[in-house]
Amino acid sequence: MEDVNQCKINALPDSILLQVLSLLPIKDAVKTSVLSRRWSHLWSFMPTINFNEDDFSSKMKAELVTIVDRHLVRHAGGVRCFNLSVNFARVGHAMHVHRWISHLAVTRKVEVVKLLLHASAKCINLRLNSFDCSSIVALELKGCYFESPLSGSVVLGSLKTLTLRDMTLLGSKLLSMLQGCPLLQCLNMENCSKLGDVNISLLHLTNLTITLCEDMKLLEIDTPQLEYFKFHCYGWKLNESGVSKLVAALTHLKALKACGCFLQALSSWWWMIEYRQFSNLEELDLLECERKKFSAKIPYLLLKCCPGLRKIIINKLEHVMAESISAKRAGLGPASAGTANVAQGGWATVSVALPWLELSRQLACRPINLCLLPKLMAGTEVL
Repeated sequence: MEDVNQCKINALPDSILLQVLSLLPIKDAVKTSVLSRRWSHLWSFMPTINFNEDDFSSKMKAELVTIVDRHLVRHAGGVRCFNLSVNFARVGHAMHVHRWISHLAVTRKVEVVKLLLHASAKCINLRLNSFDCSSIVALELKGCYFESPLSGSVVLGSLKTLTLRDMTLLGSKLLSMLQGCPLLQCLNMENCSKLGDVNISLLHLTNLTITLCEDMKLLEIDTPQLEYFKFHCYGWKLNESGVSKLVAALTHLKALKACGCFLQALSSWWWMIEYRQFSNLEELDLLECERKKFSAKIPYLLLKCCPGLRKIIINKLEHVMAESISAKRAGLGPASAGTANVAQGGWATVSVALPWLELSRQLACRPINLCLLPKLMAGTEVL
């Protein structure tokens, strides 16, 4: 057997070995300390620390708090990422989680934190503060939250990305969280419930994703720099004030991904959209929606108001409400419907006739790429 000192892996620099160790379950990474003198303390300099209770035996799970404490005390290097995925019952108290984050932020300058607290009866308040968490730039939470101790006070002054998933969270709690993150640029909300009225007012936000969030009654967005917006199910109530702010927030978008719930809600206020210019919008993605079909009104209006639109993606045409005959039946030939024609400027290919007459006419004179995924609506004709 080749001697460990002559093994090719030992020729690699420590930086590469540390990246490899970061991919291992924490208990396996620690076991490498027996390989040689060089490896004895290498694990304690890993830039990423992953604690997943599924990697531990039943006996070790019962001592999880002690294991995490011991590891963090013995860790000697900087930590860029800290990932914790546990059943909250094994932690027992939010105080432990707060203590771990504070230790890593203050002593190790941790930048990325992912906390997945499973099977908690309610969302746990982490009670973070600006002194402890000034280094954190990306945060993902499940089963826990934080809030500003005073209205508008900063909690995570360096945070750029916030992801909230699988949690019950009131809109008032969400507002308090966002007020504590003045530099937030990316907000992702997935499978959050009991939100009620949602108000997102962030000066620097550029990316916003809201997917599968139930019980959202009102959505107000005041984000002057928003460039990417994705909304996928569930419907919500819109009043004139709310939709006015929403439409104003969308005027700077470069990409919009939305399902029938969102588009159908906007279609009730089409007159607010018709005379606006969405000059930056380049991509429109119509997502599959099991709750509502949507008509051609909104895509048609957006085509009129979006001189820079270059791509439309339609997922599952059976969820689209056909309102007119196809372009082919209307007498529009392949070239006039948008098929690639180098002599006329090399327009992107539109391979399927749309089921909307007016939308087809708009596409006839625009260099737009149409993608239909993953299958065609019954009866749709291929040009």
